[in-house]
Amino acid sequence: MSDFQMEVRNQFDAQQRLLDLIYSSCSGEVMEKSVLADKYDSSVRTIERDLEKLVDFGFQIEKLGNQKFKLVSSPDNPMISAAVRQFAEKSDISHLYPGLETRFLRELLEGRYDEIINISTGRFQQNTYEVQMFSRLIRAVREKFRISFNYKDKKRSSVEPYRLINRGGVWYLLAREEKLKTFVISNMSFLSIDENSEFLPDAALEKEVSAMLKQDSTPWIGNEELVFRLRVAPAVAHYFKRRKFFPGQRLAGADKDGSIFLECRVHHENAVLPIVLSWLPHIRVEEPAGYQKKIESMMDEYIAAGVR
Repeated sequence: MSDFQMEVRNQFDAQQRLLDLIYSSCSGEVMEKSVLADKYDSSVRTIERDLEKLVDFGFQIEKLGNQKFKLVSSPDNPMISAAVRQFAEKSDISHLYPGLETRFLRELLEGRYDEIINISTGRFQQNTYEVQMFSRLIRAVREKFRISFNYKDKKRSSVEPYRLINRGGVWYLLAREEKLKTFVISNMSFLSIDENSEFLPDAALEKEVSAMLKQDSTPWIGNEELVFRLRVAPAVAHYFKRRKFFPGQRLAGADKDGSIFLECRVHHENAVLPIVLSWLPHIRVEEPAGYQKKIESMMDEYIAAGVR
């Protein structure tokens, strides 16, 4: 390695150490100089120089003894405060991106993924997808490459990826396969990027996708809007008056017996039906026609199957 390459490598290592320290400070992590030195294959003095730089940036060092310390950002430092606020707004929790390197987090804060990633916070599930696949999907979305993959044991080819979206701590791919579809990333496998097959995003579809993402808090997005009219029984009506359980929920009327009617505008049935199932027998689907019978058939199949 040449002297120039060594100098560049050292600068990169120093930047990575500083960014790691900053992100550790966001979670209030207690750190130890000697442990950090071993982690980065450097010396305690090098770590101390890094800390001196962070003090110049507005951080404060809370010494805890035996080389242990915590970094605290100064509230009057607008650069640090803005970065922390932006990170919190975009991801809600620090471990939302499992295993992703510091470079990705820095680029996220800089806004480089605003047209690729869309996040809505909620109750979080354990992420089981591979980090490598997630990183490759980001590249495919950014560079407009068609992709192929297996999804629930079915081969999908020439799929055009548009967005990565997060709902409730679970990552989904929004892509066009003849029409707009949503794929759970953890159910995808054998991902292949066709670098010889770029696609030109449909401008009208891009505009529609952006509008739908602003409107819908669910990952289930499709090309057609569905309008659900739901009847909620008096026993639970007060819950739905106080809180919106369904995306796009609005109060559309009331009955003399105390029942209320809700209207929901969504782009996929999966945005509504699982919630209806969780509130049975207190909710009925009045419209669209056929959906109440579909729910009853699902329950009949469930009861007939029994516990296996």
